[in-house]
Amino acid sequence: MATVRLEEGTSDWFPIKRGVRQGCILSPSLFSVYTERIMREVEHDGQHLDFQAIKMNGEEIKELRYADDTALISKTPDGLNHILQSIKNHSEEKDLKLNHQKLKSWQLTNELMSLSFFLTMKS
Repeated sequence: MATVRLEEGTSDWFPIKRGVRQGCILSPSLFSVYTERIMREVEHDGQHLDFQAIKMNGEEIKELRYADDTALISKTPDGLNHILQSIKNHSEEKDLKLNHQKLKSWQLTNELMSLSFFLTMKS
């Protein structure tokens, strides 16, 4: 059971059906285990063709994750959109929603170009 403290007072008690306590040291590890399945499904969808792997110490890296942050590497803006759409679809199947307002892109190129994300979000 939990309650929320607000400026106007405290909410009624309500049951917690899933999740871990805020600040729990297990949270980043559990989230990583949960999202690993999603990323493997994205790769099996064929979206792995859109990933651009970089090599560091002989290891290929297609994406980096820490806690609830993920960095994706793609060859093209369209490829990045395909990867994001696949991640969104597999995440929603597992009741996990992407916060599209937090999506950021950083393009490394010697050309100037703008990127747009086209995600269809469920309401």
